[in-house]
Amino acid sequence: MPWMTGTAVNPMLRAAHLARTKENHRVTLCVPWVPLKDQPAIFAQHRFEEPQEQERSMRRWARDNLGFWPKIAIKFYDARYWPSIGSIISTGDLTKCIPEAERDVAILEEPEHLNWFHSGEDWLTTFKYVVGIVHTDYLTYRRSDPHIWALLRPSWAYGWQLLNTWVTRAYCHHVIKLSDAVQEFPKAVTCNVHGVRDKFLEVGRSKANAVVPRFEKGAYYIGKALWAKGYRQLVDNLKEHRRITGETVALDVYGTGPDLESIVEEVTREKLGWNFKGAIDHADPSLWEYKVLVNPSLSDVVCTTSAEALAMGKFVVCARHPSNVFFERFSSTFTYTNAAEFSLSLQHALAAEPPPMSADMIRELSWEAATERLFTAAKVEAVPSKRQ
Repeated sequence: MPWMTGTAVNPMLRAAHLARTKENHRVTLCVPWVPLKDQPAIFAQHRFEEPQEQERSMRRWARDNLGFWPKIAIKFYDARYWPSIGSIISTGDLTKCIPEAERDVAILEEPEHLNWFHSGEDWLTTFKYVVGIVHTDYLTYRRSDPHIWALLRPSWAYGWQLLNTWVTRAYCHHVIKLSDAVQEFPKAVTCNVHGVRDKFLEVGRSKANAVVPRFEKGAYYIGKALWAKGYRQLVDNLKEHRRITGETVALDVYGTGPDLESIVEEVTREKLGWNFKGAIDHADPSLWEYKVLVNPSLSDVVCTTSAEALAMGKFVVCARHPSNVFFERFSSTFTYTNAAEFSLSLQHALAAEPPPMSADMIRELSWEAATERLFTAAKVEAVPSKRQ
């Protein structure tokens, strides 16, 4: 942070809530320190001359969004941003972040990513228990990597699949996949161990008690402007919706990114009538009045924005896909398998009123419930040896 991606925000939130459990855990969050010259590619308008400045910014964000100061330690490891793969890569030994006396349980957020180039001490002998949480479907990104010749992309993705398997087997006792949208991993279980900020839950509670109609705006989409983040599917599905119904949906779109110019160009050429609004925090009050989040992305593992929209009491229209299985339990979720079903789901969502969320359903989306799921999913009868 302040790279406001799910893989940056969710570990911060997890650490903050782990420190608030009744067990009173001592929690240290280790994050990359990226040099000033790399920061424009990931931090938007933010710049930090030294790690202490970034830590203060992170803690202010946590206070403003959680309503409390997280009782965690924050430590930094040296890293660089690698533009060709859109990732931050460690340039040192991550295990050195934690003093030897404090090396108990390590949670590796994106264990495959953290260990692609790991050259330090062995995690399994350095820590008593190591749990990896897999956030990202890297194989989908590799299969559509614009830097690689199209005919070589399947082999490129297969190579990354083998690498991911190897490093997680070597460095994790246990692996948690957020959904089955990712590849198979050794020693893995599938469980969504993410929650949403209390701000979203508060909006949902207030909407549940509001007078009908509870929402004043129609449909929107929020996400980084990358074709791989669902924009291709969104364009194709809304074109088919217009062909079926004769109606153009005035979709408001929030987000910036490297593909924004080409997305705007195609949407304008196709006369789809989208309104591009720029980047915004999903918790911003200006988004509370939208009734329908349309999220056709097939590259997410578990989409944070879908969870946040459900928490705010909205309808979510999303693809029937492993990344969305967790959301199918909510009555406000509409899933589809083709463009015709997408059109029907969107028509119904725009015409109907979302049912109020029950207290139990709201809690399912909270970080308290997510932390309980983490403890359950990470539990083993005995800590395996390195060889096991």
